[in-house]
Amino acid sequence: MEKMRLIVIAILVLVFGIGMTARAASFKEDDMGFSSEQYHVMEEEYISEIRLILLEKGCKNAGITLTYITDTEGNREYTVTLHHDRLGKMGTQEMALMEGRLQESAEKILFTQIEVKQL
Repeated sequence: MEKMRLIVIAILVLVFGIGMTARAASFKEDDMGFSSEQYHVMEEEYISEIRLILLEKGCKNAGITLTYITDTEGNREYTVTLHHDRLGKMGTQEMALMEGRLQESAEKILFTQIEVKQL
């Protein structure tokens, strides 16, 4: 009976330890001091800002893909890929102005520069 109780306690400690380790890893901060949850919130805010900018340009229901690469110091490099027929029909100057607004928003919300692509 005592042996069974020790086994149950060991299993509970193991499960609790693994759960806490996974939870702590998700809150790990990078060099800028942001946890993965904080990045997720900032990225969602940035995507909302992109949607507003695209809506102003008549690109309702545009596809937006936000990807990032994490370097060895934990810093993120973002790429935004936009999908909408109207984007291909924009003039060079209009597209440059829109990319500038996207860049300003990225610096304000994500605290970094982005690369913008269109498909």
